[in-house]
Amino acid sequence: MTAEQNCGGDNVMWIRGGKFIVYRFDGEIKDIFEILQGIFSIWLPQSGYQMTQRYGLNIYHHIDRNNHHVIMDLCIPVS
Repeated sequence: MTAEQNCGGDNVMWIRGGKFIVYRFDGEIKDIFEILQGIFSIWLPQSGYQMTQRYGLNIYHHIDRNNHHVIMDLCIPVS
């Protein structure tokens, strides 16, 4: 979640900006791991990008637990 820079929370941290690849995932929850493996082991090595030492983000837009479906953005920091 986004918070004001001086909100005073105990477990609040600043995530550095920069370049990210974003993959929109729209599918069954059970398939997320397989998609991530494909991104990291096939697409990323062939893309010319390199993953950086920053935090990645998973941005969940919709979760339907009854039907095991999710729409989310997988955001991976790259250079």
